Amino acid sequence: MNISSITDYRYKGVAKGIVEDINNNINGRVALNNMLQSTHVLYIIKNLLEDKCKTVLEIGTLWGGAMLTMMASEYKSKFVSMDTFTGFYPDLLGEGNSDQNYGINTIELVTENVNNNNPYQHKYDLIQGSSHDTEIINYVKENYPKIDLLFIDGDHSKKGVLQDWEDYSELLSKGGIVVFDDYWVGDYERAAWKKEDDDGVKWMDVVGAVDKIISSKTFTKNWKDVGLFGDKRIIERL
Repeated sequence: MNISSITDYRYKGVAKGIVEDINNNINGRVALNNMLQSTHVLYIIKNLLEDKCKTVLEIGTLWGGAMLTMMASEYKSKFVSMDTFTGFYPDLLGEGNSDQNYGINTIELVTENVNNNNPYQHKYDLIQGSSHDTEIINYVKENYPKIDLLFIDGDHSKKGVLQDWEDYSELLSKGGIVVFDDYWVGDYERAAWKKEDDDGVKWMDVVGAVDKIISSKTFTKNWKDVGLFGDKRIIERL
């Protein structure tokens, strides 16, 4: 996949409209910046993969908006998405922290979102727990040994992103795509919030994690850096 195939996608307006409709129709919200919206790229990538995309793995469900954006593609896939379903960034802000004025993203509310906004009736599996938990990792590897599209949007610390990469990237099939969310540079970096914890440690450092991955000596042997679309950094398995 080339970045030009994404940027030149003919129906970008349709893709944006899909995200807006989902945002208006679900419990909670789609996690997006209205001025710098790029969530629709997930729909574009899903369509570009066509029938080659059999299994999608998402780390960080929130209200299900990103998953539903990909589910809007007619190409049949199994969707697997994990979250603690206990609030907004519970590791940083504490369990039960309300997502703005939307409340807690319980698994029951997210299930309702998926059932009401899944026009092609894609099968799905919502996993409650941390992507870093050994039990969760083993469950995914045993039940979904091949992944064709991986969306990493969970723990935003450098350590957390690197751990998700180490634990799940090996599942990617040849030609499979990894999308890192919140790769904040330029205008996106200026719009970022809570970039340091109370001790002054930079916790939302997707950029630092991805740059370390891409700069690895062995990266180009197995991976291709497709490029950046908005705040989504895209990598392909060779």
